[in-house]
Amino acid sequence: MNMQALQQDTLLKGGAYRIEKIIGRSDFEITYLSDKYGSDKNVVITEFFMRDLCGRDGNKMTYGTDVSNDVIQARDKFKKEAENLKSQASQRVFDVFEENDTVYYVKEYEGDGAIDTVHDDFSKSDGSEHGEKETAKSSLLSKLKWPFIFIAVFGVAYYFMTSEPISKTENTVHSEKSEKKVEQRKEEKMVVKEKAVKVEKESAAFASLMEKMSKVKKDALSIPGVSQHKVLTELSNVKDEFEKTKSKLSADEQERFHKAFQEVIEIVKKRS
Repeated sequence: MNMQALQQDTLLKGGAYRIEKIIGRSDFEITYLSDKYGSDKNVVITEFFMRDLCGRDGNKMTYGTDVSNDVIQARDKFKKEAENLKSQASQRVFDVFEENDTVYYVKEYEGDGAIDTVHDDFSKSDGSEHGEKETAKSSLLSKLKWPFIFIAVFGVAYYFMTSEPISKTENTVHSEKSEKKVEQRKEEKMVVKEKAVKVEKESAAFASLMEKMSKVKKDALSIPGVSQHKVLTELSNVKDEFEKTKSKLSADEQERFHKAFQEVIEIVKKRS
């Protein structure tokens, strides 16, 4: 995942725009595909961001004091050029604004098909949906193996209890194997317990996020009784908290959060 770029579902200009994905970047800027609030049309948003000099703290652009003059001068030049583009009707630039300590300009999306050929930086670092499916498959197999292990252990114990007496040497061998099995079971139980604790913590983090998302959804359904600005601010706060706790959530929980987020966006659009 590109940690320098704005993340998917980031809201800009008080919710007027919602980032969908990256469609291009250079040494001085990042270009995103976005949807426009209150419209079914997509737009293209270009953000000033110097790849080699800038970083990001949340959504805000950051830079060191030793390069601040260079960054500020380049940002001012970027804004001036964006405003010049806005003044030219042929460029189709209709919005220029400052936010997150940087500058953005918004242009009409012409739908020329280029979006299908560019890299989506919001995909996982392994670069494929296949990787995520393989991870889920591996997780499922990991969960299924424990019952088989326990069945095998109990089967061995039952065999020794019901079988005919054997020689002393064989008894010794079987005894050693049985002890190893017992030790193995203890270790496996400890691993299962540790995993259970981890899942419990992840579920607690997810439950907290979804509880807050539920409140935002309730407020969204109350528009115009509750102001649109308040709902979008609450939604942005929940999204920021999600970004901070994302590493604690499973792939399934992240997907469920994105679906809930999109559902609230759609409610706000319909009720405004």
